[in-house]
Amino acid sequence: VIFLVIASFFIFRKYLFNENKHQKIENVAPKNIRDYTPYLIYFLFWGLSFYILYISRSDRAIISPWQVIKPSFFVFYIISSLILIFILYKNKLSNTAKLIALSFHYFLSLGIASVVYKIGYGFDPFIHQATMELIDKKGLVTPKPLYYLGEYGIIVVLHKISGLSIYLLNKFLVPLMAAIFLPVTAYRLTSQYGSKPSRWLTPIFILILSFSPFIASTPQNLSYLFLILTIFFGLTKNNLLWPLVLSLATLAIHPLTGIPAFCWVLILALYKNSGKIKSSFYRIGKIILFLISSLTLPIALFISGGNDFKKISWDFNLIIAPLKNLFSSLNTAGQENWLLNFIYFFSYNYNFYLIAIIVFSLIFFYKQKENRNFRSLVFINIALSIAYLISSQIIFTDLINYEQSNFASRPLTLITIFFLPFITLELQKFIDLVLSKD
Repeated sequence: VIFLVIASFFIFRKYLFNENKHQKIENVAPKNIRDYTPYLIYFLFWGLSFYILYISRSDRAIISPWQVIKPSFFVFYIISSLILIFILYKNKLSNTAKLIALSFHYFLSLGIASVVYKIGYGFDPFIHQATMELIDKKGLVTPKPLYYLGEYGIIVVLHKISGLSIYLLNKFLVPLMAAIFLPVTAYRLTSQYGSKPSRWLTPIFILILSFSPFIASTPQNLSYLFLILTIFFGLTKNNLLWPLVLSLATLAIHPLTGIPAFCWVLILALYKNSGKIKSSFYRIGKIILFLISSLTLPIALFISGGNDFKKISWDFNLIIAPLKNLFSSLNTAGQENWLLNFIYFFSYNYNFYLIAIIVFSLIFFYKQKENRNFRSLVFINIALSIAYLISSQIIFTDLINYEQSNFASRPLTLITIFFLPFITLELQKFIDLVLSKD
């Protein structure tokens, strides 16, 4: 299987990577050895930061990694971040070298919980690890977890091939994959817009959003990563083969994320070929895809909930409750010193900031009249809003009380992810604006 995959890659690569010139990443070698000095200094402070994390590891049930991580970590992390910003902004290193440094920084930012928690972080990863170990020993597990076979397949196959433990692979899979792929996909998008410095600075500053789902390995978190890859590849590649493959992979990892991913690829295909389709067929196609995108997710949730119409509540409060949670924590924190107040203030109002950024990004986008393919993201999000309204009425009585609304509210997370390209480009334009004032 591995041989066939590698062989097919070389056979079809000219079709997979046949892109416009402006989409190619060109490498420019540094003119002299001094250009490598900041690069080496960066990895020195990166290594010190990682060393602090490593010696801070704990097997206790700590409520936060910051209980055991030495404060010096923040000093080294800030210094390494500033050096990396300098490298991305001024340095003449090749693009490959810059992407490698970005990936290391992403892993340092996202892998903290994986490194510090010796046994593992969170509850769900332990359940998935036990299931995969059972599959490894017996070849299957019953009842078959069709929802999660995408991640289980990746980890079990990697375990068989590499000999690495399922525990280790399960612990680092999502943080490591996010660190490898997120910077590349972000750069592919930003490289088509704005100035050269902003193309590189945006992938590091977008870490401000925190990307908290990627600190632990679960099928849901892995599916979010594949959804981001699907969206960004769909917007940056002329060929729809990669987005289609990634959407199907997302579907195999977790259907609640994969269904919208696949629907969006169909919508994107319609938008990309709008000039080749008669206007009447184009409008009919949009209506059909809107209905499919709005209804397939609630139908999937209804089926997984047991096909019982008695579990549909028609309760308006179930719609309002998750929306209230978006703003329920708005406050100015307690009476601590100004620095801690600022941290709490930022944390408590995070949802508000995110919604404000999305709104401003959309306003700016429509004023600029950017690529119409981006309109497909707004299209799918309107459909997902309808899906959320319907899904919120499904009650999952088999789950514990505080998790019964969890599945129905996930379209809100998906909507945020589909808006991520707008946020990325808005951040890039803001960076360009700041740089133009120098």
